[in-house]
Amino acid sequence: ESKDKYIKMKRLRKERTIVILTIIPSVVAVGVFVYGFIAWSIRVALSDWIGIRPDYTFAGLKNFISLFKSARFLIDIYNNIFFTILFLTICVGGGLFLAILLDQFIKGEGIFRTVYLFPLAISPVVTAVVWKWIFSPKVGVNVLLTNLLSKIGIERTVEFGWYTSTASFGPFNIALIPIIIA
Repeated sequence: ESKDKYIKMKRLRKERTIVILTIIPSVVAVGVFVYGFIAWSIRVALSDWIGIRPDYTFAGLKNFISLFKSARFLIDIYNNIFFTILFLTICVGGGLFLAILLDQFIKGEGIFRTVYLFPLAISPVVTAVVWKWIFSPKVGVNVLLTNLLSKIGIERTVEFGWYTSTASFGPFNIALIPIIIA
């Protein structure tokens, strides 16, 4: 029993180490790119920095006091709140109205559903066709690039292979770039 307990503890320790090693990069990234930039923004907000030449002389809350005394800032805050409420009301109300309309059995419901839902269905199809056009070695970008190269005097006997061949772009292997972009 103690041997089983030892094996179980060893496996648990290994799993815990894997979990910690998996989480560390995310924690570091959030620390740098979220909290690091928040700290930088606070530092800049509390300094005398005008924006052209950095001056990190501590100014305290002087910048915020002058900001809230500015009539322009108060108008901007009002406009921001007004348009946020207006936008949310229209989006939520319009979405609720369309959802109720789609759920009702009314005359012309089939036409309405077609007109409303067709763009939602067509978008992924168009995206898939474009990606196929980009990746297909027989059509699309490869044919376009091969024809373009032949017009400027560079004859190729094989497909261009821009996304898989390192010969196309020297030592840079760019096979994963479209996947990263997507």
